[in-house]
Amino acid sequence: MIRAIDEAEERGLEVVGIFHSHLCKPIPSERDRKGMENWPVIWLIVDNGGNYGAFMLERGSIKEVVVVTE
Repeated sequence: MIRAIDEAEERGLEVVGIFHSHLCKPIPSERDRKGMENWPVIWLIVDNGGNYGAFMLERGSIKEVVVVTE
């Protein structure tokens, strides 16, 4: 993660989100929450059934972000 963010910054890019998958419901785990503290961007989580959710840490609380697919 750190390497990808460093490389993006070196290229003048900005990381706006992190994507990963869970085998269970697509909601942030405690480990995700800790990651959100380090990387305060949108976290898109998908499960093995194709369900997904997007989340962001806001003032210490995890908030769901609306995903527009149009």
